[in-house]
Formats: sequence, structure tokens, C-alpha cells
Amino acid sequence: MKNKLLFILCFILIVAVAKGQNKVPKIGFAFSGGGAKGLAHVGVLKVLEEAGIIPDYIAGTSMGSIVGGLYAIGYSAEQLETLTKEIIWDDYFNDNLDRSYLAIEEKSQADRYQVQFPFNNGRVQLPTGFVGGQKIGLLLSQLTVPVHGTHDFNDFQIPFRAIATDLVTGTAVVINKGFLPDAIRASMSIPTVFQPVVLNKKLLADGGLTLNLPVDEVLDMGADIVIALDVGGELYKKDEFSSVLRVLEQTGSYLGEISNQNQRSLASVVISPDVKDYSPLSFSDLDSLIQKGEDAAREILPRLKFLLKDINKRTRPSPNQFIAQVVKDTFLIQAVDYDVDSKASVELLRSIFKFKTPNRVSLKTLNEQLKTVYSSRFFRKIDYRLLPADGNGYILSIRAIEQSGNFLKASANYDSDYGGGILLNATFRNTIFRRSKFSVDLRVSEKPSVLGEYVIYTPTRPNFGIRASGGFNFFTGLFFNNNELLNEFDWRHGRAQLDFFTGLTSRLSLAIGYGVEGLSQNKKFFDPDSDEVKLSQQYAFFSLNRDTYNRLHFPTRGSLVSLTAKGITTGNITRDNINSVNEEIGLSFRAQAEFTRNFRLHEVFTLRWYNSVGYQHYENGDNLINLFFIGRALPNEAQHITFQGLRYMEQPADRYAISGLSLQLEVFNNKFLTGHVNYGYYHSPKFDFFSGTMVDIQEQEDELLGVALEAGLLTGIGPASFSTQYNVMDNRFNFVLHLGYIF
Repeated sequence: MKNKLLFILCFILIVAVAKGQNKVPKIGFAFSGGGAKGLAHVGVLKVLEEAGIIPDYIAGTSMGSIVGGLYAIGYSAEQLETLTKEIIWDDYFNDNLDRSYLAIEEKSQADRYQVQFPFNNGRVQLPTGFVGGQKIGLLLSQLTVPVHGTHDFNDFQIPFRAIATDLVTGTAVVINKGFLPDAIRASMSIPTVFQPVVLNKKLLADGGLTLNLPVDEVLDMGADIVIALDVGGELYKKDEFSSVLRVLEQTGSYLGEISNQNQRSLASVVISPDVKDYSPLSFSDLDSLIQKGEDAAREILPRLKFLLKDINKRTRPSPNQFIAQVVKDTFLIQAVDYDVDSKASVELLRSIFKFKTPNRVSLKTLNEQLKTVYSSRFFRKIDYRLLPADGNGYILSIRAIEQSGNFLKASANYDSDYGGGILLNATFRNTIFRRSKFSVDLRVSEKPSVLGEYVIYTPTRPNFGIRASGGFNFFTGLFFNNNELLNEFDWRHGRAQLDFFTGLTSRLSLAIGYGVEGLSQNKKFFDPDSDEVKLSQQYAFFSLNRDTYNRLHFPTRGSLVSLTAKGITTGNITRDNINSVNEEIGLSFRAQAEFTRNFRLHEVFTLRWYNSVGYQHYENGDNLINLFFIGRALPNEAQHITFQGLRYMEQPADRYAISGLSLQLEVFNNKFLTGHVNYGYYHSPKFDFFSGTMVDIQEQEDELLGVALEAGLLTGIGPASFSTQYNVMDNRFNFVLHLGYIF
């Protein structure tokens, strides 16, 4: 009996040992973070996939969570390479959408402010990061559609983990379930750059703070062999600090490097592409980064093959069946579900996002529609899920957070003609009435201004609204005669108006209203004998605006159509002191029209055709104070017209016509060289002007011709440009420098 029992035990032991020997080792990939350097992971994957080295488990941190997460749900290495080259990565370090998405009611307030802070309960709330992550969130929603209905990351084609950091406890957080875009977004929340993500009641930031190379986590998932894809690199040596970016990178890497060393020691193989000459922001070097990944993988491939010699070559599982649909197919939407905070938010979202069901829609179209909703400024965050519906098709679940509405904003600029200034703004939404906006601008400069408006409008299209606006603007006036600066004076302009408007589409609006305004012209320095001219008038007006520009400065697509007409019903012009005059203004008229169109000739070339005309007729009131001024545009003063080659306010006119062409070359990303040529006609009436003595200005009518060469760039704090202009008619150069947004 004892011998029989011993035999059975030996048999069981032999079988167990044999099974253990036949067990196929599990392979895991650990993807490190590293910003742009993490794109080298794609090159590594290309080589490993070709060699038949396919993982059973994946964990990733920061950029590694993006590449690893997408690979885990079914993207092939080739698809990832195509995708990473199509994405303009620099665009996702801000939430500024293409201007064409903005509601027409919001465009006048866009491209003016460099910083903004929420303002609630009497306190300014400093942001937890410069970028809220709206744009990257929509992108991740689109790319991860194949697993929107998959809650457990173990159920992906390859089980996956994303690594984030709990900002409260300072510990690593392993995310293994939930909505994949949320997990990736948390893992890549670079402190101060991206706002942290609240997930499962935890405040999460970039996983690289605590576990940049998650080898340990891949082992915990069940891997026997771990291949670590590490682009973190070692700490820089003394002679390698070639830029401020490297200094910043080093100061945040000390503790991380200790963790990385520990994790590397746990890995079976470490693949470290040579990316020491690149920074986390080197997205423009994408091709070379991918190549660096390939080179590093090929160099270590013989060692990998030896290590895995007992494991049969594998083929990549077939790409997820929905991957192709993410790019080009349409989805049948059976119903829409709104995941928002309140019933009022549901109604608001539904009124803006007009989506009829059942309906077939591509993800590209869906993203465009949701960007338009975000650009309405009623919501600060919006994304979506496509969940399988009963039968066939999908339920579109939209998740949105309504904008709190109150903001303090600021900006600064410098202009060689207008000087430097600071713009301060307070904006309050839903004040007195829901769906209203009250905004006040204060320009602090040598020539200050204060402008405000209160707007109420419906969010539907076509919408209807009412707007009360007004303010005071102080600016320098110049008067030229025979190409010489004859006088410099102070100009003050105050106005108040009420109008009714409709936004027929998000790009087209009409308005009709009534207003009063006063202008005064005073000598720049006090002189008891100086001539002060005042204009006061009441007017009815009409305006039409259509704006499809993709951006206000250095646009490459879109057009602008503007038509304004003003009928002066009553008014007077007075002149004090010398030759005092008080002239009544009879029924008078002023009209201006502008048309500009951009033609994209090539990826780097844009041709811009612009046209501008203006006409005015004042009964008994021809005076410098109510003319157009051709030279340079002046913010908030429609009577100032741009002409390349003329100085600020150089040519007064009561009617003009201008046409021009600009050829814009984008030399490097957001860096431009533009050539301008414009031709014009003007007529100026006879009037008198006091400059110590009375000067009679005779009626003039002539042609204008000017050319210019402009160098400019777009930055995170606005545009910058320097132009050399040449007046062909007068054989004279002038130069213009502008830094920052125009206000």
C-alpha cells in the first residue's frame, strides 16, 4: 500500500514538472514616459512586431500610456506610425480651437487675452494647469472608440495598465478599468502644463512623477519576461546643459531616476533609444525619433531572439475590427444620452448640439460638431462615448461640464505707432439673465480706453439677441499735409448703442440698432488759443459680418465679409476759441465694406486677396474729425483703414477703394514671411485745420500704391511682426513693429 501511494505521488510530481517545462513564458512591455521622446516607442514596436515579438501584457506611463494603450486595443505599429505623423502634437498643448469653430458672437472677444482666471465668490481661482485638456480629450475619445464599451482593461486585445500619480499622497496609481481616455489623460497630465484629472475621487497627475518605467506593474500582471522601452535616459552631465529645457528636465528627474534604475534592474531587457539630444517638446523631430527607436530595437534584436529562442515567433493579432471605422466609416446613432450636472445643462446642450436620431455620422463630423459646442463658451469640457445599442447601432453618450462663466483676463502688447499697453478684462456670464454675458475691457496705457457690452442671446441657430455696448477711447491723432507731419493732437471718442442681432449661422450675423457718439479733437499740449473740435451725433446702423477665418493672425483658410452702414439722423460740429463755429449736421450717411479671401496654394503658401471700400457724405459737416483715415487700422475705430506703405492716419478721405494681394510663406511652423502689394484710390474733401494758424486743405483725389515685406510668428502669447513698407508714389519707407495681441 505504501509503495502504491509513493508511486502515485511520484507520478503527480513528474506530470507537474513536465507541465511547468511546457509552459510558454508570458511577455510584457513596459513603456516609459518622456514627452515627444516617447514617440521613439513606435519605432521599437515596428521592429519587434516584424520579428514576431508580441506582448501578452502592456503597461505605460505618460506618452507611454498613449502609445501602449492604443497598441493594446488593436492598433498595429504601422497604424501608430501613420497616426503619430498625422497628429500636430504642438496643437494639443493648448485648448485654442480653430477660429472657424467659434460662434460669431464670440469672435470679437477672441485673440485678445494672454491669460485668464476663473473668478467666483469674490476670489480669483488660479488654474491647476495651463491646459484644460479639451482638445486632447476629444482626440483620445475618437482614437479609443473600439473600446468605449469595455470597462475592464484586462478585456482589451492585450491587457493594459496606465500609471498616474496621486497628487495628495504622492504615490503611484495603477489604472486598470474605467474609460480609457480618462486613464491616458490622467497618466499624461504633466504638472502645471495639463490640469490634473479627478478619477475615482483621486486627483491624478503624470505617472512619471512616481513610476516612469512600470516594469514592476507588468510583472504583477503575470509577465515572465519584461521588455522595458525606456526613453527617460540618465541624468545630464555638467557639460550637457545646453538649454533651459534641460535644466527644467533635470530638476524634475532626480527622484524619478532612482525609480528608473530600480525598474531597469527588474527588466529582462531594456531598449533605450539614443534620444539624449531631444527634449520632451521635440515633436517636430518625429521622423528621427521613430528612426532612433528602430535603430535601438535592431541593435538589441539578436539578444532578444536569443532570450526568446524557446518561444515560437508570433503574429500580431488582427487589428481590432473597429480600428478602420475610427478613420473613415460612419456609425449609426440610435439615441443620444447627456451626462451633465443638471436638467438646465441638458436643455442648454441639447439646444446647441442639435442631433437627430437615428442618424449616421462619421467620427470626424462628430468631433467637428462637439468642437462647435465647446467653442460656444457655454461648456468648459465635453467628450463622448459610443456604446452599443440594443439591436444594432450605438448610443452616443455626451459628457459635458458647464462653464462657470466669470473670468478675469489680461494681455500686454507693444506697437511702434501706438506704444505699449496692458488690457484688463472682466467677463461675467448669466448675470441678471441666463445666457447673458457682461464684459468690460480696460486698456491701461498712455492712451487708455474702457469698453463694455451686455449681451443676451439664445443658443439655438438661427439665434436672436440684444446687445447694449459703449465706452470711451483715447488715442493720438496725426495730421499730415504734403507728406509732412503738420500736427499731433489728442482724440477722444465716446459712444453708446443698442442693437438687435441674429446669428443666422455660427459664421454669419446681422445687426440693426441705434446709437449716440461724441468725438473731440484737442491739441496734444495745452494752449489757451488752441482749436478744439467736437462732433456729437445720433445714428441708426446696420451691419453684416461673415467670418470663416481659421485664425485671426496669419490665416491660411477662410474668408471675411463685413458690411456696415450708418445713417446720421442729427448732430452738430462745434469749434471753440479760434473762429468758433457751431454747425448742424443734416441727414448724413457713411458706409464701409470689406472682403478678404485666403487661397491655400500649398502646405506652406497662402495667397490672400483683400478689398476695402468706404463712402461718406456729411451735410454741412466736412471736417477732419469725421473723415476716414488711410494708413493703419486702429482697434475699436472703424474709420481707420489699413494700407501697406502709408503711415498711421497719413491720408484722410471721405471715400476710398483699396485692393491688394499678400503671398504668405510659412517658413517653419508658425513662422511666416509675407509679401504685400496694394493699390488704392481716395478722395478727400475741402476743409480747414487749425495748427497755430488756420490751414485750408484743398480737395484731393489721387491713387495709392504700396508694397511691404513682413516677418512674423505666432506664439503662445500672441503674434509678433515686423514689416518694412514702401510708398511707391512718394518714394518713402516706413517700418512697423508689433508684439502681442491687437487691442
